[in-house]
Amino acid sequence: MEDDKRRDRNLVKAEAARWLASLQLGTFWIGTERTLTKRRHYNLVFLHARRKTFPAFADIAAVLPEVWSWGEMAEVGEVASRLSHQFPADLVEAAIWKVVADAAAAGHLLLDLEQYTLSRMLPLALLPPDAPGLVPSPLLPEPETTKVLTTFRPPSSLIAGPTFDASTLPEPQREQFHRNLRAVEQVLAGATQRRVSEKGVSRVRRFHGW
Repeated sequence: MEDDKRRDRNLVKAEAARWLASLQLGTFWIGTERTLTKRRHYNLVFLHARRKTFPAFADIAAVLPEVWSWGEMAEVGEVASRLSHQFPADLVEAAIWKVVADAAAAGHLLLDLEQYTLSRMLPLALLPPDAPGLVPSPLLPEPETTKVLTTFRPPSSLIAGPTFDASTLPEPQREQFHRNLRAVEQVLAGATQRRVSEKGVSRVRRFHGW
């Protein structure tokens, strides 16, 4: 896991994400087996695996607030039983976990992932979508070997060219695409964030090829 996050392409993505977080006045951190406790690591993997959508999810999620109000402490198993007469039990529980996982990603899960291990019998509560996100507790001290991210500058050869054929776009969108690509290439080639942002921060932030 640690080695995967230190590969060149992943470091490039992480550096871009760190820069974007700083532009938005947010906080960026990377969790690995060296900076996460075993419990938090398990909880994050557990939640991430349950964020995939499926055909029945939207229908179940639409009625979920009717049986599980914001801020109510309830077990996933208990909430699932409230909808078992409307949908298949396995789909109901899968939908609930996806809602929980999405809420955790937005900082809306009222649970300390450092102190408790997720299970269907653990009482949980969710904040409403418009509530301010909760800031997670700090990670373990980061080893010196992982700090290469802050000084890493990938060679420009990492981007051999766009993976999208811009010739299929209308003229205005094609020009915007190439401007975005040039901005990102400048960052990956070692240009300072300030220099590129002065030329057009919005262009970099709209590029989706990180």
